Amino acid sequence: MGHDRSAPPEPITLDELSLPERLAVWVLRCIDHEPRPCAARQRRAPSGFVRELNDAISQFQGFQMQMHAEGWAGLRLAEWGTLLLSRDERRLLRALAACQAGQTGLADNFLFRFAPRSVIRSHLTHAVAALAATLAAGGYWLPQPAEAGALAANHPKWIASHTVGAAVQVTR
Repeated sequence: MGHDRSAPPEPITLDELSLPERLAVWVLRCIDHEPRPCAARQRRAPSGFVRELNDAISQFQGFQMQMHAEGWAGLRLAEWGTLLLSRDERRLLRALAACQAGQTGLADNFLFRFAPRSVIRSHLTHAVAALAATLAAGGYWLPQPAEAGALAANHPKWIASHTVGAAVQVTR
């Protein structure tokens, strides 16, 4: 039997996520909510990894400001201490995983809902790519997106853009 798309998705809690996914959610929540300062963090300069995370957060914040300036809602991120993921956080995790897997078309499909206008979406795409690359460089690889097959079945443009890439990978 097929999945009923009209039914709300099953809630996902932080406890169900892998460590890289939890870190990604924490970083995403830093976009709207400043983390509580830690005494140890205040005494020394941030490492390269932390600086890169902060740069990615800044890119997301720029996207949020642009969305609000255009009259759009922007990303809906849960508050600190919230155990359940918001729908936007779930979608962003899938986009991050797709970016890490090199599936930019799939990532764009996940991001389209946030910003249908390509000019604005490009800012979000850059922020997602920066965070995905930073997490990967730090050894935080998100689980591969399982939705690739389901999305490809519904999006002929996605199939066309990825069929050539798959054929090239198989022949190598």
